[in-house]
Amino acid sequence: MAEYALGRVRYGIPEDLIDAVKERRVIPFLGAGFSATVGLPDWGQLLQRLCAEIDTGGLTFKEISDFAHDDYLQIAEYLFIKSDRRIGPLRHVIEQGFNQNSISPILSGAHVELVNLGAPQIYTTNYDDLIESTYRDLGLPFSVVALPKDVASVNDSRTQIIKYHGDLRHESTLVLTESAYYKRLDFESPMDLKFRSDLLGRSVLYMGYSFRDINIRLIWFKLMQMTQDIPAADRRHSYIVRLTPNPVLDELYQDVGLRAIVLDPQSRIAVKDHPLLLGDFLGELASLAGHSDGIPGTHNPLFVSSQLLAAVEAAMGAGSTRGSSGKPIHPFGGPTQYGPISRLLRRTLPAALQEKAKSIFLEGLPFLSRITQSDLPGFAAKLTKFGPDSRITSYFVRILRGGQMGSHILRREWVAFGELPWDIIWGAPLSEVDLKWLIEAAKVELRWTDDGNADDDIAYLADILKRVVAGSLRPAPEVDFADELVGDVNDLLGHICNVYPSVASYTPELQGAPSLEVVLAEISQRKAQVSPSRVRPYGTEVDFDDVVLLWDGEAESVVADDDRVKVVDD
Repeated sequence: MAEYALGRVRYGIPEDLIDAVKERRVIPFLGAGFSATVGLPDWGQLLQRLCAEIDTGGLTFKEISDFAHDDYLQIAEYLFIKSDRRIGPLRHVIEQGFNQNSISPILSGAHVELVNLGAPQIYTTNYDDLIESTYRDLGLPFSVVALPKDVASVNDSRTQIIKYHGDLRHESTLVLTESAYYKRLDFESPMDLKFRSDLLGRSVLYMGYSFRDINIRLIWFKLMQMTQDIPAADRRHSYIVRLTPNPVLDELYQDVGLRAIVLDPQSRIAVKDHPLLLGDFLGELASLAGHSDGIPGTHNPLFVSSQLLAAVEAAMGAGSTRGSSGKPIHPFGGPTQYGPISRLLRRTLPAALQEKAKSIFLEGLPFLSRITQSDLPGFAAKLTKFGPDSRITSYFVRILRGGQMGSHILRREWVAFGELPWDIIWGAPLSEVDLKWLIEAAKVELRWTDDGNADDDIAYLADILKRVVAGSLRPAPEVDFADELVGDVNDLLGHICNVYPSVASYTPELQGAPSLEVVLAEISQRKAQVSPSRVRPYGTEVDFDDVVLLWDGEAESVVADDDRVKVVDD
């Protein structure tokens, strides 16, 4: 049982369900609750609208509902009769409701994560075209199965979207009323025969159903009766996803071979947030089944969803600590191969989510303490898509100069990777704060170097300072005393060159990565000459004007917070 807490709750996903998704042996079967994630009206709302448009015999919707004991099928049947047994008025109300309330399905985490499952067939009793729209907007092929001829001519190489209760484009296929539903219980239509065939060796994952929906337990019971001749080994476990616990329904479903997955087992989540739980669940299921291999059965990476972006925001909020200035000084996350940040870097970004993802990505950079090697291609792609931006430049300057925890590992990986968009990285100006911190960090390194020590930070600082002097890394236009600050940079470079002559002849590639082999070799020679007695013990504080250096023997990272610069252990 895989346990997780992607967004709002923690619960378990059965391992055999994860395996079935990997093997493309899961059939999602979707009810009205799935469409509720994008704000579509439910059956009750649609039927209430229909009451306002037809002659109901003088009865209000509440009265009809009371007389029918809140049975939506019976209410629909009554309104069908009062409409002279014409399906058109009900169909018209449904279309109006969809057109007035729907949003882009790409903004629905549940719909995008459904695509990420890579299921070869998706069954739905809904009449909307949100699933088709999701595939269309993401540029993936699909086939709609709504008519008998579609069953015969379906393309097995595409995802099949089976409209089990009909399609609004084909009025004769619609199952909207009680009488139409009972006719379908014979299970002899081409759609039913297809479902029975598709069931062989597969699991069904029912989502978006509640006790007030069409009786899924009855449908499932009849299907199991008709498939008794299928060997038990070929009948995989099937599941129904529900929002809140119901021990009676759990027992009933279990009795006919359906296992319940409860998304809010402690009933702690507000009702208004319930639609989000389905996206949480599907997001984690898709991630566990897909990992870095992408959508099962395809060559496509998983897609970024609004659910994933919310998880990244939550992780950033939970993982930061702040200094006296309010700026984050302890980056969130650390190396996390399949965490929210890693998933964001690895996945394809739909155009509809680009602005939201850009904002989250750039705001989250200060929290990012590690990026795994396997994440670097995705990281480079996101930098290219979102930059140039001052937040990108600031992040790289701080890591390269040794200003964040994990900086030494990161900068080695960046240079070794060789495919980062350095023109983007250097493409935005430095803020006044970044420039001042850069100068103070260089002062700390020089004072420590003057004391007879050596480390690699000063080489990367020299590279950045040379870019400032050359004008490729420039102060922002609003920076006060920019000329004076650049003058300080020149003085610092002169001091560094006195200690390391190779810096004087070093010329950085202004739109490229640091190339410091000669300088680093000179620093290594100096390191070899440093007496161990000169290395200060952990916790020693050394005053350099208004800068305090907290020295930890082997550490070389500087974390600056206004007028305080700390060296912390990597």
